[in-house]
Amino acid sequence: MSRASRLALPVVIPLLVCLFLSLHLPVRAGLPIVYVDASVVGGNNDGSSWANAYSDLQDALAVVTSGSEIWVAAGVYTPGTVVSDTFVLPAGVSLYGGFAGGETTLVARDWTNNVTVLSGDIDANDAADANGVVTDTAQIQGDNAYTVLSAIGLTQTSSLDGFTITAGRTMSPPLSCYPGCGAGIYAERSSLSIANLTFIGNLAYLGGGMTNITGTVIMQDTTFTNNKAAGAGGFFNVDSSPILTNIVFSNNYASALGGGMSTWGYHPDGSPSVPRLTSVRFEDNRSDYWAGGLEMEGSSPILSDVVFINNWAGGHGGGVAILYESNDLDVSEPTFINVLFQGNEALGDGGGIANLEFSNPLLINVIFSGNRAGQNGGAFSNRYFAAGTMVNVTVAGNRAGGAGGGIANVNDSLLTLTNVIVWGNADSSGTGTASATLSNQTGSQTTVAYSLLQGSGGSTVWNSAMGTDNGNNLDSDPLFVSALLPASAPTTGGNYALNFGSPAINSGNTFSNTTLLDVISNPRVIDSQIDLGAYEYQGVPTALGTEGMQLLATQDSVHIVVLWLMMGVALLSLTLRKRYTPTQARSGWLPADQTVDQME
Repeated sequence: MSRASRLALPVVIPLLVCLFLSLHLPVRAGLPIVYVDASVVGGNNDGSSWANAYSDLQDALAVVTSGSEIWVAAGVYTPGTVVSDTFVLPAGVSLYGGFAGGETTLVARDWTNNVTVLSGDIDANDAADANGVVTDTAQIQGDNAYTVLSAIGLTQTSSLDGFTITAGRTMSPPLSCYPGCGAGIYAERSSLSIANLTFIGNLAYLGGGMTNITGTVIMQDTTFTNNKAAGAGGFFNVDSSPILTNIVFSNNYASALGGGMSTWGYHPDGSPSVPRLTSVRFEDNRSDYWAGGLEMEGSSPILSDVVFINNWAGGHGGGVAILYESNDLDVSEPTFINVLFQGNEALGDGGGIANLEFSNPLLINVIFSGNRAGQNGGAFSNRYFAAGTMVNVTVAGNRAGGAGGGIANVNDSLLTLTNVIVWGNADSSGTGTASATLSNQTGSQTTVAYSLLQGSGGSTVWNSAMGTDNGNNLDSDPLFVSALLPASAPTTGGNYALNFGSPAINSGNTFSNTTLLDVISNPRVIDSQIDLGAYEYQGVPTALGTEGMQLLATQDSVHIVVLWLMMGVALLSLTLRKRYTPTQARSGWLPADQTVDQME
């Protein structure tokens, strides 16, 4: 399937020549800091101090040179009076917002309270809040700048830090990407450092908040919220490998694909697209068709400590859709390490992930719980000659209206499972059935080893409908801490860590997983052998109360194991290593949903 058919209109991303590069702007050399304050009264209006600050950010941008800083006080700044006006970022210049005016150091800024707004509301008639921020694109009225800020061809790194970017609007289906892409920021062939930004209330055809094409972007501590586009509601990345750390995508919307973000490997120059996402949160994003959270085509992002919660797709991939770029035959091969998919929903396939068209993801220490698909693959759908590898993945409490409440592997696709738990999922055949666990259809094949699959029979009486048994497989209740019925999906509830006595403890192939930490950053291997699933059992209980309980303690040469029993059944356990002294042991009871870290 081509990208053009997904967007319903062809999109061509050529090299952009920006109108504003033709402007010959005056430069004043030797001015390391330029001050801007929209509310300044009096002064020389030359940017030399807070008292003499420029009131217009464009005046400051006109005089700075590489190495300069622009300090901008709280207020609202618009790029001009016509829709083609934009703030053009020079090379090697740093823009800092969040000042009250009067500060002498950067660390004195407070961008939370001193809201510094770059706005596309050029006729000042949008229904903005008290800070001049458009919180919903429905509040945009009249004329707005196509792009609030542009960065084109910057060979020296420029910085943006401490701003709210809002009310850009560029919705015309583009023959080029301008206008049409990046209502908040449009960046092409540029080196950018971005921190402490909020993109909110921007509207574009592609990349509501920001578009990055063949550029080098390092972004941290930034939020994309309430932005909209046909594709990539929050952030649109093309042929680039940005580094994103501590980013939030929330409540963004796309009418076609990528509610939160889209990343493509598309351009004819063959630039790689390998974004790195660390500590990123996709929550409550929506797409009417592909990928409520993150959509990729011909791109191979690396995701670490990323969360997908309550995202929704009207088609496929409630959390993520993984596709290949059919024009250039670029295959997506993303990596997911320590990633959570919870409460996501797709009306089509893949409540958590829809993997299609020759794509080949690797998933390590990943949990899918409480996701729902209207068709196949409540947690994960693998279709159309796709492949995938799962290592230490937990798939539990998901449901599908068709087949594969946990995993659906169809249309000549291949899947490899190692150290995986699939338990307590539901599909049209019922709850906990073999089909509800894993559905292999139409020439697809799954290879399973060191895994616990409900309805598989384990390696002793293997159910061939599950695929190929490569040994050491189990079919026993994994004893999750607090499992929910799949009928409750989509939900963010449940606790799918392992309880004392779980058959999944110390049952994995340790050599298949080289990560040091599990999905919630606990040590990945305890007692020299890895557990099954995304969570490593730490030997620390969650407490339920004391009434009616018995306390027993056993000891070997290495450990002391304390058991809490009710009516002879072990409910809780605490394992202490021999080197502990009595004064080091923790006392007291905890809420049922709380754990404590193991003593060191």
